[in-house]
Amino acid sequence: MRTLSFQAREERRRQVVGLRRRGWTYEAVAEQTGLSCTGVFNICQRYAQEGACALKDKRGGRKVGDSRALSAEQEAEIRRLICDKTPDQLTDMATATPEHECRRVRSLSLSPSPRGGERRESLSRLSR
Repeated sequence: MRTLSFQAREERRRQVVGLRRRGWTYEAVAEQTGLSCTGVFNICQRYAQEGACALKDKRGGRKVGDSRALSAEQEAEIRRLICDKTPDQLTDMATATPEHECRRVRSLSLSPSPRGGERRESLSRLSR
């Protein structure tokens, strides 16, 4: 069902509700629409509880900027470091082993960030 567009999913849900109103069984609706019986039941149950707004998709995922691993300043610093390198220097960085990179990241000095307990890394060592 997720391969369909938002509008197509909403239309399919409308179809499910319409068929059930006409007296179709859950099994018949499921066969007609290509959904599982459980999916049909869940759509009908949500519709009964929430009305027409239950047929619309609820946007999922996290909001932009939520749960970021790095602060905006840290991201800008990393971008600057990458842009300052030539392609062959970046290749040297990319071919380093994960163990080497883990040791290098651990060696960075960490200090508390002014933003609610996040950690701020000193990225100046990455530019070497």
